[in-house]
Amino acid sequence: MKFKTLSLVALLLILSNLSAQHKGTVTFKNGDVKEGIVENKGSKILFTAEGSETAKIAHEEIEHIKTGDIEYFRTSAKSKKLEEYQVMVYGSTMLLAKNIQTNYGSIQTDYDTYSVQSGNLTASQTKQVSRRVVRGPSTRGTIIKYFIKKPGSDLEQVYRLVVGDVDWIGYKKKIKKQLGDCKALIDKMNKGDFKDGEYGKGAELAAIVLYYNQKCSK
Repeated sequence: MKFKTLSLVALLLILSNLSAQHKGTVTFKNGDVKEGIVENKGSKILFTAEGSETAKIAHEEIEHIKTGDIEYFRTSAKSKKLEEYQVMVYGSTMLLAKNIQTNYGSIQTDYDTYSVQSGNLTASQTKQVSRRVVRGPSTRGTIIKYFIKKPGSDLEQVYRLVVGDVDWIGYKKKIKKQLGDCKALIDKMNKGDFKDGEYGKGAELAAIVLYYNQKCSK
């Protein structure tokens, strides 16, 4: 069975400029949740709530930031800095992507439209999304890292893709370490049921996490 989740264009997506302003929700470590305009500045953010002046806030004071499908997490509980990730699959267990531009030359910017699956496995339940895409001068200019985030756990990198080069091998062992409590999922992986050459490895990972959330997540 094929799981058509994300188009190849989505897998090549590069995150928007870190200094860009976005409307979002900030959850503070003291439990406060506020909506406003967020601008990331390295280890701090500029935050403007409605009716308030812009405030500079350190990452140490913040638990989580969400702006559209871009969210900020710590790689571990000990980390002070929040890192920016694109959420590829939502649910109790999430699939995140972090995209890195390598120094192969100048960066090009345009817009692409792609399909994102809403939470079920049927292609009819996808939605079209248009967003800013930043690319290097060649296909070798992008590295995409994929992470799994389970409730109460640190992020775990499960796959690294160097676009235009050799894929990083060994993701199955890492997936089984993170999601091995679901025997049905592992059986399907071993049978190759999630593989879809048309959409690539990112879509395969998305299908695996979607299946885990729907069939095995507690």
